[in-house]
Amino acid sequence: MNVEPSASPTTTYPQAYVGDISVMSPVTSQQEQLQLPAAVRSTRDSFSSALVRTTGATSLPPQGKIDALVGIYFKHLYHRAPILDRKDLLVGKSSVLLLQSLCLIGTLLRHPGIESTFEEREKYYCKVKALLYVNHEKDYHTVLKCLCFLLFRNFTPPRVVSLDCSWHWMGMAVRLAQQMGLHRESTYASLQNPGNARRIMWFLFVSSFSNVLRPSC
Repeated sequence: MNVEPSASPTTTYPQAYVGDISVMSPVTSQQEQLQLPAAVRSTRDSFSSALVRTTGATSLPPQGKIDALVGIYFKHLYHRAPILDRKDLLVGKSSVLLLQSLCLIGTLLRHPGIESTFEEREKYYCKVKALLYVNHEKDYHTVLKCLCFLLFRNFTPPRVVSLDCSWHWMGMAVRLAQQMGLHRESTYASLQNPGNARRIMWFLFVSSFSNVLRPSC
């Protein structure tokens, strides 16, 4: 049987948590690289580019609107979901995925005198999904924060089977957090911002026991 040889790696992926007892190889101090055949990379890149282009996923609203929607999160939701720090929003350096997620959160919350249509909310939601599925964001701590934000979009009742519900996004967030080793105390010593990571894990822990996890929307 002929097997296509792997192309040389072009992307470095963070190592996943292995665990104290595992049939997997022990984690080494060297960062491993994931080798993908050239055909796989080409197909994936072509599909990702087409999806981002057709959805306009990287197109952001004016800065003034972003500031207003971000302000809504810090004023009305941060006490419930302290998963973001203001330093994550440095002008010119902020993640596009993170900004789209915050725009979604801002439009989910209702306030007197501020009109937000379902079409606008779904626009941000579809952009966030597109960016997630094409792996646009390479920082997995940022990806984890955005998955946490998606828990608040929950228009689908529990009796309806759907991937567009908070239960689905919670599962993705918890599994990613475990891959990152955030369920282990020993992981936090090596993190740049361990306090933020702890708040995220506490948010996921509390959310997993909540019957309703969404703002009034």
